[in-house]
Amino acid sequence: VPVTEFDYALVTTYEDMHATKAHPAYYREILTRLDRQPSECLMVGDHWGRDIAPAASVGIPVYWVAEPDEVPPAQDASLVGQGTLADLWEWVKARRPWTS
Repeated sequence: VPVTEFDYALVTTYEDMHATKAHPAYYREILTRLDRQPSECLMVGDHWGRDIAPAASVGIPVYWVAEPDEVPPAQDASLVGQGTLADLWEWVKARRPWTS
């Protein structure tokens, strides 16, 4: 999502976090810093093991950036969407009133 079209509340770096991606603690810390429940967030990632699985393990809904015909390596109820990066913005706009 272009920076000019979305006001990001938090941008993380390894210098300011206690854990890094691929660790569920990383996602829990983000939830704490943002004062949000997992259901209020969406993790978008292209790597199943480093992005999708750990975020889903703490209950965050996930969108997997992958080719439409790719099959997820695991079934997970947290997987709410899948498509190319080009598909993502249209997918988000169709689901969130604040993007109109």
